[in-house]
Amino acid sequence: MIVRIGTFLILVGLALLIVFIGSIMGKDTNGIYLLLSFATIFLGFMLRRNRTIRESGRFGAIRRASEHSRQRREERMNNKHQRGGTPGNSRQMQHTGRKNENKEKREEDSDE
Repeated sequence: MIVRIGTFLILVGLALLIVFIGSIMGKDTNGIYLLLSFATIFLGFMLRRNRTIRESGRFGAIRRASEHSRQRREERMNNKHQRGGTPGNSRQMQHTGRKNENKEKREEDSDE
């Protein structure tokens, strides 16, 4: 609750700063707005510091699913590296193998 009050004070301080800038543009400078804006911003940051925000249970299923998929992806990558392969290497081998097979067939056909 204190963190929310700190956030509110920061927003009020920013609004007062905008009012001060507006007073400068209107040629009627009022320094009290600047003083109040800095004071409320400072107080807001003091209330927000060293407070941990408790995570809500929102989107928990999505977080768990993304963590699970990330773990599976890492396991697959580790398995490929343990077998000595690199990601995508098997596809390249299949592709070049097909090229060589096609090349050999063409050579056989041209020999006949």
